[in-house]
Amino acid sequence: GFIICEVKRMSKLPAVVQSAPADPAYLFSADNYAEPSFLGNKVPQIFGGLGGFLMAIGHNFSQRRPLFAGLPVVIGATALGLAGGIWWQDRSERYWAERDAIYRHYIELHPEDFPAKERILVGDMLKPWVPIR
Repeated sequence: GFIICEVKRMSKLPAVVQSAPADPAYLFSADNYAEPSFLGNKVPQIFGGLGGFLMAIGHNFSQRRPLFAGLPVVIGATALGLAGGIWWQDRSERYWAERDAIYRHYIELHPEDFPAKERILVGDMLKPWVPIR
């Protein structure tokens, strides 16, 4: 098994990398992660709350009741959906952080499996071109 010393909570969105880094472990380090956008980390909460709200309203609609009949139930379903979205976001962040920690630990233990890539320029990959006129 793997020994995970520390699992940091971070965004799973990688920063923009212009070229391959010399050290592959850098791809899974905390330095390579960007902050999510304004709504990027709130999407599960929004969908959870909206889902709970729409399910309560949909139930009232299917029973031919006024849509906001039983307002405490509608509010409770919305709060429950919001809590579910928060739980889902935390669960996914923990999952991705643990996965990155496992990958980083494996790369640190087996550097021979991850040699540094030789940088090749695009000009070196192209064949010489002679225009035929």
